Amino acid sequence: MPARIPNVEMIKALIMAAGVAGPDIKTLEYDRLARMNGWPSLSAIKKRFGGWEIAKERAGIIKNESFCEDCLENKDCNIKDLQDCPYNDESELYFEPLDI
Repeated sequence: MPARIPNVEMIKALIMAAGVAGPDIKTLEYDRLARMNGWPSLSAIKKRFGGWEIAKERAGIIKNESFCEDCLENKDCNIKDLQDCPYNDESELYFEPLDI
């Protein structure tokens, strides 16, 4: 059985893909980029978050909000800014977008 991909890794992949294709990235474009870069699959992301638009929202792509991994586990989280999150570990979420 494959290891479970952490939510934060899925979020990073979504943000990197949006950095390449723009915030209105479509599923076909994400799928192409994910295959090229070894990112989590589109189907895994949709299953984990309950849909593509929900996943983009959780990644902060739609509403320009960020969430830490602990908040992603709590669907009732009301934190809208990562800096306000008591579980914030910015070093875990920080990355440079890929220049593809």
